[in-house]
Amino acid sequence: MRVKVPCATCANVADPKKYQFRIFDGELDDVGYVHVACDKGHKSIVVYDSRRYEVLLESATSALLAGYANEAISTFSTALERCYEFYIRVVLRSRGIAPGEIDKSWKEVAAQSERQFGAFHFLRLLEHGKPLNLNAKIATTRNSVVHRGKIATTEDALEFGGLVYARIKEIEDSLSKNKKDVEAEQKHEVESQKQQVPEGVEYVVMNAFSVKVDPETDEVVGLPDTFQEYLAGVQRGKETGWIA
Repeated sequence: MRVKVPCATCANVADPKKYQFRIFDGELDDVGYVHVACDKGHKSIVVYDSRRYEVLLESATSALLAGYANEAISTFSTALERCYEFYIRVVLRSRGIAPGEIDKSWKEVAAQSERQFGAFHFLRLLEHGKPLNLNAKIATTRNSVVHRGKIATTEDALEFGGLVYARIKEIEDSLSKNKKDVEAEQKHEVESQKQQVPEGVEYVVMNAFSVKVDPETDEVVGLPDTFQEYLAGVQRGKETGWIA
């Protein structure tokens, strides 16, 4: 996925007054790095501070806007699975389980999405006393596209994206009582990324998130509550050059 980021070397200048903010097009890798080569010859890394499910959600939305319905549905589905994983990690952390022990257990189910969903489903039941209401159409649409090769329409992808976005919002809302553990898990992820930066390479951490923009004034008015608001935000970001 290609994103817009600053040059870390330029951003880390000793005198902030000399810094001229410019953005460059870079590709996000699996570690969460954007490798940047700016026009001054600098080569640096931007550590992308965004959860994996958030990155995949934006990638799926970009595919949808570009007219790739099947690719959008597949990536929306993956985003939801990674949101389940984030929930599991946060709740286990809240129960005093060390990140290293969570990693060891996760390796046993890393390639098995059904087991991951089962872990999420029952862990949420334990946390809240009742399961999350499931929409069977999420699984039906995913399976028809991913496993049976259905050629999806833009309307199919729009509907599926809406269902996934609503599910993710529900999961995020259900973590509201675990705010400290959410922040700790986010910090843990970013620290892990920073530790993998090669020695001698300059880097900067960039927090990435979506916003809701008033279409008449172009002013930021909050965070998106619905998929349509999120979709409009990504589309506007592309139009203004902030999203690749």
